[in-house]
Amino acid sequence: MIMNNLASGGGGSGGGAGGVILVLFLVLLGLAFYFLPTGIAKLRHMPNVGGIFIINLLVGWTFIGWIVALVMACNNNQQYPYPPQGYQPGPYPPPPSSLPPDGQPVEGHEQPRPRGA
Repeated sequence: MIMNNLASGGGGSGGGAGGVILVLFLVLLGLAFYFLPTGIAKLRHMPNVGGIFIINLLVGWTFIGWIVALVMACNNNQQYPYPPQGYQPGPYPPPPSSLPPDGQPVEGHEQPRPRGA
């Protein structure tokens, strides 16, 4: 009945084009919401965007599948195969020394023996 009303021009009021545009807008809005998990995964540069898209496409209509895709898209377990660009490790700290700053042995500690002695 609704489609028949839209096809006939909205009951003779001349507003048929507006009704079609409204239906088209609502369909596009629904598709955008349906594929929201895929969009989130793409924006977050997740490595499994393809898998999220397939789950979203095939079982997203069950709502449980949509929730699974959304959880996968929002998951924070990102695997980086290489360090982030611009990462430079800092210098390593000096090894601990058995000598105090003045260079004298600490009381109660033996001096290391030279090898072979």
